[in-house]
Amino acid sequence: MGYDSSIELAPISLKSQYLHSMSISDKGFISSLLSKIDKAKRYVREPERFSITSDQAQVHSDHGTRNLMKKDNQWICDCNFHQDHLVCSHIIALKELNKIEKIDQLEI
Repeated sequence: MGYDSSIELAPISLKSQYLHSMSISDKGFISSLLSKIDKAKRYVREPERFSITSDQAQVHSDHGTRNLMKKDNQWICDCNFHQDHLVCSHIIALKELNKIEKIDQLEI
């Protein structure tokens, strides 16, 4: 397969225009979300922070104990970020930790 010259890629300047067109609040949310993802990665490396049952969990976070509950097959958290955005570092970490535990439980 060769290069199809009829396909034009969007110039990089369009990407930067998109970023420049974002509102300050959008940029703030993205920055906050990236920070939450980094924090979740750290929490996953520290599984002793978690107490988990099938439908409830507690995470001993940097800012206190967070309570998570599974409702209608979705995790909810009592932290302010989750209340505002329906996502948080605690839920991201819990889901990743559950994936790791399921992989560890596989019999090969």
